[in-house]
Amino acid sequence: MSKIASILASIALTLSPQVDKSFDVAKEKTYINEQTLVKTETRFSQKEIAESDPIGYETSYRDDENLEFGETKILNKGENGEEVKAYRITYYDEEILDKELINTEIKEPKNEVVLKGTKISWKKEDANRCGEFKYWHKYENVYMTTYTPQCLGCNAWTSIGLKAGYGIVAVDPKKIPYWTKVCIPGYGIAVAGDTGGAMRSYPGLLIDLGFPSLAPQDKWLTTGRYDMYILNNEDKRDRFFVGDLR
Repeated sequence: MSKIASILASIALTLSPQVDKSFDVAKEKTYINEQTLVKTETRFSQKEIAESDPIGYETSYRDDENLEFGETKILNKGENGEEVKAYRITYYDEEILDKELINTEIKEPKNEVVLKGTKISWKKEDANRCGEFKYWHKYENVYMTTYTPQCLGCNAWTSIGLKAGYGIVAVDPKKIPYWTKVCIPGYGIAVAGDTGGAMRSYPGLLIDLGFPSLAPQDKWLTTGRYDMYILNNEDKRDRFFVGDLR
């Protein structure tokens, strides 16, 4: 008598006490086999999935003396890589019981190489409040604010010891070196001679125009976007900002 038959026979006797306990085991076995009373069904299942994550590429710059300062050219275009992980998931009904990593494939990124112009070409221009001048680089649509020596946190002297007011502009010295001479049409000729937290934290290029006071006759420009020409410090061109002005 098989073990399954024995168990079923025991269950049958327990549930039906009126059944004759002297039944023939062989008949019961035949009955079980013929009627196929035992049905096995698993509630476990498995499937395999893949998950991918991009791997960013890096960008490097190379100086190119054949390109004008401020110009860039992509030498090798970058491509993101990818990491693909394959998992075997085991479920009990709809619940995840196990997640096993079975394979990992990595496609390495292709780094980007950008040429950065260093060539200096002098040009002539004539602008309102600047007159005629020569410049070697022009920033277009730079975001500019205004300040006076009387503003909160300001004083009569700049961070490099110049008298604050008209003709002095505040900059981030890591993007526009101190003592750089500039022309801002509508404002005039000025020197980068001051700095401030707003300029240093701005992600692009921010210039703060100095005025003697808030009186209308002393402050004729408002916050906005203006062009700016660089008139000197060409020997420090590697310290000038190149990128998204924001």
